[in-house]
Amino acid sequence: MELDPVIQSLQEASILVVNGMLTILALLAAALVAAWPDRSVQRVAGHRPRRHERGAVVRATPVAAIATGVTAACWTVASLLARSPVTWWGAALWAALLLGALALPQERENLLWTHKGLILGYAAMAVGLRLLFQAPVDTAGWSELMGVEQGGTAMLAMVRSSLAPWIVITVWAIYPAGCLALIGQRLFVNRTRLVNPMASARDTIESIRTRGEQ
Repeated sequence: MELDPVIQSLQEASILVVNGMLTILALLAAALVAAWPDRSVQRVAGHRPRRHERGAVVRATPVAAIATGVTAACWTVASLLARSPVTWWGAALWAALLLGALALPQERENLLWTHKGLILGYAAMAVGLRLLFQAPVDTAGWSELMGVEQGGTAMLAMVRSSLAPWIVITVWAIYPAGCLALIGQRLFVNRTRLVNPMASARDTIESIRTRGEQ
């Protein structure tokens, strides 16, 4: 009895299980982002009321939570199509977004929007990498246009072989590491302010006014 097909099936099953767990972890982090930092941003008043009790406080719409949901949905699709280490990086990016938004309340809104955009970009790159290598391409039209038999196939192979190293190293290392470094840089710059990551702007102002005394 040959064990190679069995071993290969077990390896593929283990990869699917690990990717599924990482996707669930990323979705859990996204849910915490929507329930915590996004909610904090959305509670900020959009306009101050006018004098003599005229007018009303206009609160922000739930755009932040909606953006988180859209980003999480796009990342879920990308993670199901991608393979390791993309799924590991994705879980790390969501966890870094959650921790950074909690640790930097003074930059929370800007950090949320910037990092969600970076995650969307990473999802697009992961899907593009999958399409580049595995999407079926009809090269018959290219061969006819070039007037060379199998010319389209040769050209496609040349394009893939020339672009593959740069795209792979960007998706597997450079881009996600740069995203994490961006949050790390903000944490380093604001390291003296990381006194209470859970504090809101109101709590911070109150602490400054009372000099930390109760």
